[in-house]
Amino acid sequence: LVRLAEEVASRLNQATGPLSVVVPRLGFDSYAVRGGPFHDPDGDAAFVSALQRHIDAATPIVTVETDINDPAFADLVADTFIALERSRPARVRGVSQAHHG
Repeated sequence: LVRLAEEVASRLNQATGPLSVVVPRLGFDSYAVRGGPFHDPDGDAAFVSALQRHIDAATPIVTVETDINDPAFADLVADTFIALERSRPARVRGVSQAHHG
């Protein structure tokens, strides 16, 4: 998982627009939750640690104590996306300046 985190960080570091990373600490997929066949809290923690070490310091990483299928996690991801989208200039979002009067 450490190598995967390094690769994810490398790709995210190439991003040219606004960026934020949201990580569910209690399972990255339905098989990795407590009681699941791939439950590996130490591996998950190693992934998060490696991601934090290798990602650009300007990129926010938000970690939450939920699994990826928790509705609270989905809400946070959606809210984060909306905030990022609103931070972009209107012309970048595909809305022409003429429509803003």
